Amino acid sequence: TNPARLIRVDPDTGSAEVAITFNPNFIYGASLEYAFGSLWAGGRERIARIDISEPLTPTYQIYDYASLKVDHTSLFNALTSSQDYLWGSMYQYITPTGFYSSTVVRIDPDIPNDTLTETISVIFPDDITYTGSHLYISSEDSGDPSDIYQFASNPSTYSVTRAADSASYGTFLNQLDPDTVWVTYMGSPGIIKKFDLSPSALVTITLPLNFDDPNELAFDESGNMYVTTWTAPAGIVKYPAPISVSDLGISKSGLDAVLNWGHLGGDVTHYQVWRSTVRSFTPGDDLAAKIGEVIPIGSTVTFTDTNAAEESDPNYYYVVKSVNGYGLVSPASDEVSLASTTTTINYHLPNPSAVGQEVTVLYSVTSNVDT
Repeated sequence: TNPARLIRVDPDTGSAEVAITFNPNFIYGASLEYAFGSLWAGGRERIARIDISEPLTPTYQIYDYASLKVDHTSLFNALTSSQDYLWGSMYQYITPTGFYSSTVVRIDPDIPNDTLTETISVIFPDDITYTGSHLYISSEDSGDPSDIYQFASNPSTYSVTRAADSASYGTFLNQLDPDTVWVTYMGSPGIIKKFDLSPSALVTITLPLNFDDPNELAFDESGNMYVTTWTAPAGIVKYPAPISVSDLGISKSGLDAVLNWGHLGGDVTHYQVWRSTVRSFTPGDDLAAKIGEVIPIGSTVTFTDTNAAEESDPNYYYVVKSVNGYGLVSPASDEVSLASTTTTINYHLPNPSAVGQEVTVLYSVTSNVDT
């Protein structure tokens, strides 16, 4: 709208109301991102930083990027964030050719007018996603060149991977599956692809008949994937994730650490093994590493971490995740380790005359993940 409006929705009731009607120079609201303690809104040639610490009375400040406009129209079609920066995909419509281009803008949240940019010609940007090490931008322009553009830590270099000869509507992350990116493509029926960070396609999913043109993806805490389609009759498709391994065990064999668990069967195709030197770690953390993928043979699955039990090595902690044919990943199993913990209890006798008598001590042990 002109001017743009920010809508606040009550998640419990679904009721909606206008939270902000922006000033007249902020039009065509096209994207939102929550990062660095603020809500950021992308519009035509401008970005608004919104303070929602008081949700009923939000305030905002607008930053002008009109100097980045190439020709006729410049719109922040998508926003994402990395650890230190806000990233914007600025859609550019160039007259009279009608060609599209995208300007990728890196914004310092502390100095929002301090930017670094790179322009890609002839694409219609739809979505932008940061994976933790790379930036991905998808093109909504059908046919050539509907590519996925992969950037390094800054927009000065990028590579292109061919994904499909159809428009890409979005790039998405699954928090349970680090170092991958999911992409939706229009079609009848629609297509979803899972990429690694090379980027190479790992899995291709074709939606059921009559579910055309997938637009958005969401993953819940159990790893299930939900896909929305916007072509009538619009709908939602749910793809279930596998369950977690519940019987992970560990033993020592010479200098090796040996993990074993029961194969879950069903649609589970393989397992990921994650390791860290930090207790209670989360796969994808800086000190965590995926050290193997195991294809099950038989009812028991075994993985050997060679030389991991040497005295000179740190204590390692392990979890495993199951993966199904859709490429969806389960939550992590319970953690196991060869590390042992010894607890010493000092008990002071209340009466020195009790020396030599039998004493019963009742105690409980509480795990402290920090110590």
